Amino acid sequence: MRVIMVDDSAADRRLYRELLAEDRADQVEFVEAESGTHGLDLCRDQVPDCVLLDYKLPDMTGLEFLARLAGDPPAEIPDSAVVMLTGLASEGVALKALRGGAQDYLAKDMVTAGSLRMAIDKATHKVSLLRDLRAERDRLARALAEKSVLLEEVHHRVKNNMQVIVSLLRLQAKAYPDERLALTLRETQNRIESMAQMHEQLYQAGDLGVVDLARHAALIAGSLMQTYGFTESRVALRLEMDTLPLPVDQAIP
Repeated sequence: MRVIMVDDSAADRRLYRELLAEDRADQVEFVEAESGTHGLDLCRDQVPDCVLLDYKLPDMTGLEFLARLAGDPPAEIPDSAVVMLTGLASEGVALKALRGGAQDYLAKDMVTAGSLRMAIDKATHKVSLLRDLRAERDRLARALAEKSVLLEEVHHRVKNNMQVIVSLLRLQAKAYPDERLALTLRETQNRIESMAQMHEQLYQAGDLGVVDLARHAALIAGSLMQTYGFTESRVALRLEMDTLPLPVDQAIP
């Protein structure tokens, strides 16, 4: 683990080094900076795992350091965890530090080997979780985009195939002199057209699990009016139905 200590007090820097060296001497690489400018240069030269940051620096405040470290515009996920250290045991200062981008906060007069180690572990763990969440979000976004493309392709193929089947049934119905057989073919055609409308409604609604039966009934009625050549002057169509959402396995048994 690489830790950069940004503090103008040589005594404080030595204290942090000694506290962390008690049980992590072989696990931590310590780098020291006496000013905010030097600390920022070190962070950009080789990104540390954690920054121990003094609230008051000779050339800037800890909040200004955080703002410059985050960049413009600020990075969504910080490159390094930051633990703010200050001689002022103030909740207001702590809140400003956390809002400014620090992952944890410690008052200098309360720093011990255990509290310092815990603060660093907590801060680095937070950043690690944020990175994992971003990776998972990006993975889900890619999966959703792939599924959207696949769904659009499936819808296009199903729609075209149903149109082909309806056209073939219509041609067959006209070709047979037997009126009963022609009627059966037309009924089959109407059922497939109803399935096609249901499929279209599902695709347009965006919710593949629920069908609005009232809206579907209105679509079927309008389609039948058009299919059989009824006009509003001859037949008046009036539907009075409340919204009736049904699971797709019930709406399409």
